[in-house]
Formats: sequence, structure tokens, C-alpha cells
Amino acid sequence: MLFSNKVSTMTLCGWKPCSVRQLNQRGAVLVAVLVILLVVMIIFLAVLTYGLHRHAQHVKRVNLTAAQFLAESGVQRYLSDLHNGVLFPDIPPRQTPNGGTIKTDVKSWGPYLLVISEGGMANQSVVVTALIGSSPSEFIKAAVTICDENYPFVVAGNTRIYGDVNTGPQGLQTGRIRGEGMTTKEFHVGNVHMFNSLAVPSLDSVVMQRYRKEQANRRAAVDRVEHGSLIISEQESDPLENGNCLQIENNLVMTNDALISTSTISSIFVGASAEIAGQSRLIGLIEIVADRSIVIKDSADIDMALLYAEDSVVFAGNCRFSGTVICRGKIVVRDNAALVYPSLLFLEVDESSESGGGIYLTSSHPLESTCYATLLDTSVSPQKCMIYLDTDITFTGFLVSQGRVDLRGRLIGSVVTEQFHYSLPPTTYVNWVKDCYINRNMLRFSPVLPVLDRESSPDGYRIMRQDGPTP
Repeated sequence: MLFSNKVSTMTLCGWKPCSVRQLNQRGAVLVAVLVILLVVMIIFLAVLTYGLHRHAQHVKRVNLTAAQFLAESGVQRYLSDLHNGVLFPDIPPRQTPNGGTIKTDVKSWGPYLLVISEGGMANQSVVVTALIGSSPSEFIKAAVTICDENYPFVVAGNTRIYGDVNTGPQGLQTGRIRGEGMTTKEFHVGNVHMFNSLAVPSLDSVVMQRYRKEQANRRAAVDRVEHGSLIISEQESDPLENGNCLQIENNLVMTNDALISTSTISSIFVGASAEIAGQSRLIGLIEIVADRSIVIKDSADIDMALLYAEDSVVFAGNCRFSGTVICRGKIVVRDNAALVYPSLLFLEVDESSESGGGIYLTSSHPLESTCYATLLDTSVSPQKCMIYLDTDITFTGFLVSQGRVDLRGRLIGSVVTEQFHYSLPPTTYVNWVKDCYINRNMLRFSPVLPVLDRESSPDGYRIMRQDGPTP
């Protein structure tokens, strides 16, 4: 029995018998080796997965960059067509030799040209939007261009002008107002050019007609009609979630909400008035068209959006605006409202416009913009087409008016007008300025104007702003 028990606890390992202890030790080594192999395999799979992920990300980034370049090439291709005199060319989709695609569409965004270009490579696509206008014409490169030939351009008080002056045949003079002393001898630094014929640059009517037609088409094909009025707040759902065009029968009130559209025009048509208040934000291709007035106030922020009002547009509070306004009544910028380039205030005046129509700049915040006031009918009195810059206000950019300009503050840029206007009751002075400051030489950027007709803009066109995702 003892012998049999001893044999039962032993076995052969190779040619020698092995004990249970030796077998346990060798099993432990085998388990350790298996664990090590498992860890190595996990590390290998992790490295392989990471490498494949990095490779996929690299390919995605390369395709995204290629799509970005293709989208931008569509914009540059359109610029080439534009310089050849074609405003709205028919641009079919194109394929590149490396398998990329380019789709370009051209629309009117108010008085500017809007290019929406999509570039694609593999499964990546990028949409770039470009807003295009006119390079400043020769007259606007001067500090002052006054197109009225009936009166001389007269300065008084502490007026200072730095830059060239373009006037009618009677040139630039100094004068008195009710016994005040003549302006100082240093009132002007620059050249004076006298012309027999000057005219305020006019817009290309094809662009505005195209915009109105496209706007009418969007209004006729609304996705949703809201009966009555609509309040959009931070608790509300997106009013444009079911389409890009919304019709509101009465008033629109937007408070503390955001509407963003980067690649498609989204429109809200308001049957009465619109109010954008609180910390509301409009970003991108958002279009609000009101049959009455639009008020932007509080801390509302608007970037690239287009506001169109038949009555008036008012900027109040601490709002910030960098977009386009089109109005047929009155545009008022007051309180501490900020205009940031490349903003445009565009006023259209006809016989139906109210007698007090005009662009009134009275905000205490420095303003950067282009203000353009135009007469739709030559029979309309220039008094209805006024740009007013209040005392102690600093404006950087262009003031262009086919009517009058009442300039009392500081202008860093250029003014082009049919007439200057200075009122000292009971007398009205035509082509007089008093105690104003105009300095074309301090303008550190070159604003891009609305699309002007080719005769008044021989220098062609360029991009005012370009938006799109960057890889």
C-alpha cells in the first residue's frame, strides 16, 4: 500500500518523474506567459487601432482641406467671370481630375453679390460663402466729393479736412456764419479738383432687381405660416426647424434666442413690425423682411444677416450690428449701439417716404460702416434723402448720399454727396460745413461698397467678407 501511494503521487516529466510541486510551478509559468502574450496582443491591437484611427483622421483632414480649397476655387472662378462682365453666370457643377467636385451658386444679398460655393472630396464637403462688392471708385478715394455745381463748397468754424476735395467749378471756399470768424488757414490739407460734371455713384439696378425677385420667390414659397404674432425666446423651439421660410402675419418679437444659418438663406417675413431684443443673435444668412419697422435693442448681436423694412430701422441700447440694412423710411443709430465693418445701411427714398426720412447717426459708440442713401426717382427732393452725423460722433467708413449730408461729427474716411447741408434757423446754408473733421488719410482699411454700375466702378470687384469652416 505504501508503495502504491508513492507511485500515485509521482509522474514522468521527460525521463525523470515530476512532483506535484514541479507541475504547479510549470503551470504558473505557462499562465504568466499567456498573460504576457495577452497583454502584448492588447497593446498591439491598441497601437493598430490607434494607427488606423490616425490614418483615417489624416485622410479625413486631407480630404477636408482639399474640399476647402475646391470651395474657395469656386469663389475665385466666379470672380474671374465677374471681372469679365457677367454678374449672374450659369455655373454648372464641375469635377476635378482628382475626383473632387465644385458646386457654385450666385445670389443677390441686398445690393451685394452672394456666392455660395461647395467643394467636395471623397466623403468630405465644405461650404464657403463670399460677399462681393465694388472697389471704391476714384471719387470716393478723396476725402470729400460734392456733386452740386450751383454753389461753392464752403467751410467755417474749426473745420479740418485731410485729403483731396472734389468740387464743382466754384471750388472750395471759407466763409462766415452770423459774424463768426473765418475758418483757420489750416482748414484743408490736400488737393482741390474742380470738375464741370460730378455725379454720386449709382448702384447696379440689375443686382437689386434680382434680390427683390429672389425675395418675392422665397415669400411665395413659405414653409410655414404663423397666424397672429410670434414670440421667439430661449424656451421656444427653432421656428425654422421645418423649413427655411417662415411667414408671420403680425408682429415678431425675438428675445434671448439665436438663429444661425451658414450655408442656406433662411427668411422670416413679418406682416407688421419686428423687435430683436435681449441677448438675441442672428448669424449668417438670416433674412428678416418687415412690412413696417424693425427695432434692434439691448445686447442683440447681428452678424452678416440682412434686415429689410418698409418703414424704419432703429438700433438702440448696446446692440451690435455687422450686416446689411435696407429701408425706405428712416434708419436711426442711437444710444450706445455699435456698427461694425462690414455693415451697410442702405436707404432708398421715393415719393412715398416720410418727410423725415434719412440715416441718423447719434450713437455714442464709435461706428464703422458704409451709409448709402439713394433716390429712387430723380423728382424726389434731396431734403428727403439725408445722412446726419451728430456732434461728437466718430464714424469710420463711407458716407454716400444722392441727397444731402449734415456733417457735424468726426469722419474717418470719405463723404460723397449731392449737397452739404448746414441749418442755422432761420437760414439754411447749402454746401456749408462747420466745425467738422474729415480725415481720409486715417482710414486703415478699404471698405467694399455695394455693387456699383461699371461706369462708376472701373476698378472692378472684390470680396468684402468670406465665411466658411476652416479645417
